[in-house]
Amino acid sequence: GHSRYAAYWLSSVLDRCAIMSAMEKSASHSFEIGFVAALVVGLACMDMWPDMLGHAAGLVGVNDLFAALGLNGRFFWSLGLAVGAFLIAAFPAFTRKLDRPLAVVVPVTGLLATILYVNSEASGLGFAGAALCAVLTAAGYGWLEVRLIAMVGRIPQFSTIVLVLAASRILKMVFVTVTGVLPESFQVVGTCLSPVLTGASVIVASALADRAARVTLLRGMAGLPFARWSALSDTRTAYVFLVAAAVLSAVARSVSDLGFWGRENVIGAQYVTLVLPVGIALAIAVYVAFFRLRESAMLSQLVVLFLIVLGGLFLQDGALVNALGLPSVVAAQASIATELFSQFLFWVAMIAAMRLGGVSPYRAVGVAEGCMSAAALLLGVALFGRGPQQGVVAAAATYGTLFVVWYLLRRTQSISEACAPVLPGEDPLKGTCEVVAAQRGLSPRETEVLYLLAQGRSRTFIQSELYLSDGTVKTHIRHIYQKLDVHSKQELISLIQNS
Repeated sequence: GHSRYAAYWLSSVLDRCAIMSAMEKSASHSFEIGFVAALVVGLACMDMWPDMLGHAAGLVGVNDLFAALGLNGRFFWSLGLAVGAFLIAAFPAFTRKLDRPLAVVVPVTGLLATILYVNSEASGLGFAGAALCAVLTAAGYGWLEVRLIAMVGRIPQFSTIVLVLAASRILKMVFVTVTGVLPESFQVVGTCLSPVLTGASVIVASALADRAARVTLLRGMAGLPFARWSALSDTRTAYVFLVAAAVLSAVARSVSDLGFWGRENVIGAQYVTLVLPVGIALAIAVYVAFFRLRESAMLSQLVVLFLIVLGGLFLQDGALVNALGLPSVVAAQASIATELFSQFLFWVAMIAAMRLGGVSPYRAVGVAEGCMSAAALLLGVALFGRGPQQGVVAAAATYGTLFVVWYLLRRTQSISEACAPVLPGEDPLKGTCEVVAAQRGLSPRETEVLYLLAQGRSRTFIQSELYLSDGTVKTHIRHIYQKLDVHSKQELISLIQNS
């Protein structure tokens, strides 16, 4: 009798565990869907914000304040975004500590700055007030982008990351087009709500990520392994690629129809016929290039996207389109597609630097957005009021891209040589340290220190072994920890052992 009772009790417990496990899986699936949806909506609303500020029919009149002085509102937006992004890159730890208060402060400030920008002429704020509001909205945009892209980069599945970025680009295009055909009062309301909706998405995604990390596949978000044997696994190479993608994005934006704010480039009903084929083209290109792709092989596909963007730059030249006998609408579609593809490439480059190069998310996004905005400001000043210069700019961008590709190929070759199998009689630990050092851009002396640290040697031993002062050893160790993104000797040893 007791044995039957015990069996019945055990069976009941197992049934309850099975039910709880099923409920947990169902809840985790809901958290994942909600997390991904919040990121997609947040990125779309965030990128809709500057487009509507500068190109919605109900807001373009504000740019007349800048035009009267021979300037453009885009200059001040780029200036504010560059300064804000570089500050985030310079102080990532400090910015991270302020995440919670800024999640409320930034959207509210963005809302108020947008309202003041829209009414700057009627309220008497004039040129100075409009310029200050443009700078404030851009700085807020930079922080929102850092938070969203950092969360996207922590998703374990690379295919999900690609889906989030591509879907947000297409959704943003839909949001902008639909809002652009609404009455002007609704355009103003939609623009003012953009930072609020983006901020709400950040808060929702953060909350869902915290809950999902305890019960779902998102547990791996906190500590992703670096993809080995990729050129982008070298921190220095990751930064080079990041800056190259940023500059190319700035070029694509500067020569597109949305390059300058004002009455010349108003988003209206004409966009409805243009965005559908562009959205389909982006979806097809992303699927062919990235789905079922190993993350460590990302570099080759990113280079393909570089070439697509360069082709779009040339097709924006009306004279070239006419010479090829193509319809005039091709130039307009090429303008939208180039801006859309370059932004997607830009964000994927940030993700690559974070996941493959080991760059801090706040620093990766800050450096990329800062370089992009600074380049956009310089290009804007150089091209403003000088007529179409697409051919010259596209040619310069082509040569720059070819140089970057050449550099990446050289780094790939050097890393492949460094990853050659260890020959008999060689020290496997030393070979592993040399491989990691090549990937992360360590100097020869830092590589020697790394090898001794991986052996578990103390700082005093390293001093006597390499004939270095205590201060020099401390400096080398600090640089090694930063480049390897570790915080203790034990983390460093674990990293080397798992390489």
